Amino acid sequence: MRVPIGLTLMLLGVMPIEASAQVLSLEPGEAATVKLVPKFVASAPEPAAITPFDAFVFSQIVPEIADPDEGQMVAMDDPALIPTITPGSIRLRFLAVPDHPDTMLVVENGYDRAVRYRATITVGEEQIDTSICIVPGMRPGIEHWPDSISEISLYDFRLIKGDDGLAPCF
Repeated sequence: MRVPIGLTLMLLGVMPIEASAQVLSLEPGEAATVKLVPKFVASAPEPAAITPFDAFVFSQIVPEIADPDEGQMVAMDDPALIPTITPGSIRLRFLAVPDHPDTMLVVENGYDRAVRYRATITVGEEQIDTSICIVPGMRPGIEHWPDSISEISLYDFRLIKGDDGLAPCF
């Protein structure tokens, strides 16, 4: 009896090769760019430059990081703080919070629709599927974990309409 390969894979619980090929892994201090249209393409990880936006977010996560000589705290909607987002791509920066075990992922969504993805984090020797929040179109999003994460693997990137029932990240 002949069984179609797709059905066999579904019966065995095996994911198609195309799905696993769309994984982007980053270590703290790395950045990459992803394009979803016309198909998924990710740049190789490169060193991440900490932006003024990132520094501001660090100061909100761990208040003692804030430089008291900088003066008054600025609001997140301060135009000077918001990163310039490149249309037609998603820029990702995976960063360790300085002098703290916390880790954060900055996602700059350059598409006009919201983006949703999945993530697995490595903490110690354990790989953990983690919850994510969507990132609205043409906006930055922030994911934060109070853990020292050695690697994050991102996959199943999708452009969606609306919020897909998930809370946005900002």
